[in-house]
Amino acid sequence: MVSIYRLGKDRGTLMIPATRRISADSDEDLELLVIVDNRTEVQSQELIAASLAQEIARARRYQHFVSLLVVSVRIPDGDGDGLLTPEYLLEFLRSNSRSVDIIAQHTSDTYALILPETSSEEAACLSKRLRDHIECLTRRENESAEVSVGVASYPSDGHTEADVIGSALGRLGGPEA
Repeated sequence: MVSIYRLGKDRGTLMIPATRRISADSDEDLELLVIVDNRTEVQSQELIAASLAQEIARARRYQHFVSLLVVSVRIPDGDGDGLLTPEYLLEFLRSNSRSVDIIAQHTSDTYALILPETSSEEAACLSKRLRDHIECLTRRENESAEVSVGVASYPSDGHTEADVIGSALGRLGGPEA
């Protein structure tokens, strides 16, 4: 089962969940629909840009920071039966984030964390903690996994959501943040 969210045309306004079923066949001029998986309660890739744009607008208004972490954990074929499951990773990300942070799924093995009022230095600390924990877990459980974390912040890495997302994705797998 999924929940459907509708984004305003300005992509800066997130509206409440739809309370009725919406059929795209009967209403072709619907605005962008965003799916949230009720099993994982993780927002979809489409919501990353809209949520980040909203947080950047808030950060600009109050002269704060906002950071984005993109976490990719790739498990080689045949090693997917261990402890390092997508559900475990999501729970770990939730337990290491604040209630104001936004967790979204970017791809099947990549997650994004939007961190309001978080500087690039603070985001780099979280990045290191996440990477170290996952690498420690894989050694302890005798599993193999490739962990990459890309970090970018507003305003140091860009002034739009596209700039910040591009910077974070560009740093995925690159040098330590």
